[in-house]
Amino acid sequence: MKIVISVIISVYFFINISYAQTVATDSIIFNKTDEYFTLLTNQKKFSGSLLITRDGKTIISKGYGLASYEYNIPCAPHTIFRIGSLSKQFTAFAIMQLVDKGLLSVNDAIEKYIPGYPNGKKITIHHLLANTSGIPREKTNEENGKYLTAKETVEFEKDIADTLLFEPGTNFHYSNVGFNILAYIIEVASGKSIETYVSENIFQPLGMKHSGYYDHKTILENRAYGYTHDNANKLIASDYDAFHSKGSGGLYSTVEDLAIWEEHMPEIISENDLKKIRTAYSKNGYGYGIEVLNKHNQMNYSHTGGLSGYLCYMLRLEKDKINVIFLSNIGDIALLNIIKDVNAILFDEAYELPKEIKRVKAEINSSIYSQFTGEYRLELDKTQIAKIFIEDNRLFITDQSDDKRELFPETELIYFANPESEESVEFVIDEQKNVTSLNFIILGGAKLKASKIGVSKK
Repeated sequence: MKIVISVIISVYFFINISYAQTVATDSIIFNKTDEYFTLLTNQKKFSGSLLITRDGKTIISKGYGLASYEYNIPCAPHTIFRIGSLSKQFTAFAIMQLVDKGLLSVNDAIEKYIPGYPNGKKITIHHLLANTSGIPREKTNEENGKYLTAKETVEFEKDIADTLLFEPGTNFHYSNVGFNILAYIIEVASGKSIETYVSENIFQPLGMKHSGYYDHKTILENRAYGYTHDNANKLIASDYDAFHSKGSGGLYSTVEDLAIWEEHMPEIISENDLKKIRTAYSKNGYGYGIEVLNKHNQMNYSHTGGLSGYLCYMLRLEKDKINVIFLSNIGDIALLNIIKDVNAILFDEAYELPKEIKRVKAEINSSIYSQFTGEYRLELDKTQIAKIFIEDNRLFITDQSDDKRELFPETELIYFANPESEESVEFVIDEQKNVTSLNFIILGGAKLKASKIGVSKK
């Protein structure tokens, strides 16, 4: 479900993973990460590529699972994946290159580049980069925007900015729409398409030969196809394409190319502008297209990425010069658990090896389901709405993209969609036994509240 991806990305910025200050040896990192990802793969909970480097030297570079389950093609370090929101840092980087060239300023109002844009006189490029514009996360009817250019995407999404969530610069809200606007501003300022500009000014200078903007018509050698699980926990091909969202999530790449990026990006931008990218502009620790936190007694630069069928993660430990990159073509892996455990491995801290989970459906009278039906708004990202409804005496959850999952009871208030996952939906009742909210339970029991706002029309 796309709302689950939203939950993952939203909550990630609020999690403070704190471990020891000394990085483990290369051999410990290799042995433990290989064991960990091998177990995940054997349990069908991961498929993708992993690369970890220290000071430019490879610790581990390996593929796990299959890039194509139809044709039994294994994943490898050179396998191409769609990288979702990892694309945002490239958008931000391109903007700052144009600042270097004197072609724009982060203090420019977006009205300068997109005349007539809603609230465009008070929203600046800085606000878009730092996710402080107040523009909602995304437009929900994405199917109608599949085949759009950067300019057409701005036009398609602009009505969502008619009403801002807050005054620009006063708060933080993660917005894909904002980064799609930035992609078009790059085109206006540079006089080139976003694809051409990024290729000529980032990928080619750095030798990133297997990275680019995804297009459904382009044949990509060594491409990984995206998958997810159905209601019976059977792996199925993903059928969703968000390739119009160039600035927010349009890129594909490999772990090898992204390692080049992490190690050599300072070579093609000024030190001052790279520092601006890596500065936190809100209490959430978000810079320009990247999360910025001080952990392990050093600066950490990281981001997650997700599209239907794909999830991924990048981390840079600045003092120890450690890069961690993993890209997956299974879109419902337990991303936050994996991030937590990989961080523990890096610092030789305690963690749990992946274990088999088999949850059992409880025998409950389906008449109780009616109390749960309705719409629920995620507190961390109020643009994300989940719907709970009944079909044929069975309980379902869906999001704005109508990605539907059946919920199975474990108790009268706790439900699961995947019997092999620890993730749950927990309904919350008040003293009068009325359902007031639900919790998405993830990451070792962390609860993310979604308040009930109305009766579902499903």
